[in-house]
Amino acid sequence: MKIGLDIAGVLADSDPAFRTHMQKLFQRPFPKKDVVCFDYQQCFNFSEVQFKLFWETFTRQGKWEKIKLMPGVKQFLKQVKAEDVTVITARPKELQRQTANWLKINNIPHNKLIFMSRESKHHDVLLHNLKFDYFVEDRFEFSKDLADLGIKVLLLNYPWNLGFGEYPGITRVQNWAKISKIILK
Repeated sequence: MKIGLDIAGVLADSDPAFRTHMQKLFQRPFPKKDVVCFDYQQCFNFSEVQFKLFWETFTRQGKWEKIKLMPGVKQFLKQVKAEDVTVITARPKELQRQTANWLKINNIPHNKLIFMSRESKHHDVLLHNLKFDYFVEDRFEFSKDLADLGIKVLLLNYPWNLGFGEYPGITRVQNWAKISKIILK
């Protein structure tokens, strides 16, 4: 079985780490209930300068390597083989070292780590001639493109993707327990 995995919001519980850093940096609250869109800059009405400062300090302080795993990920990964897992991320390429370290620190078995080369993951799937039975994602736009390639997509429900509704080939899931039931049945 070949499985594709996103990182932020799928393997990594990124949202609490991002919001905690924003609170310390900008000295104001960033409540979870306000994360209703995929882009934090849009959700929290950041200027370009503020948003750049946020990402630069998060990166410089090595916080990418400290993000916790999503609940249930460890149990799932204990039941799959590294050669069956490919990680594809939209993180900037300058985060390769920190991302690879995060995967190592958290013992994430995988055969490939791919940093997206375009605006959609389906381009990278085609570019690398990858075949997946399942792909776990949190962004609807990427999920749709992957489903159009015939890949079964498990889309973790988040406020930023609920407004898109249903789509053929995409199964909405609440958590890793549900993902495990579907993939490891």
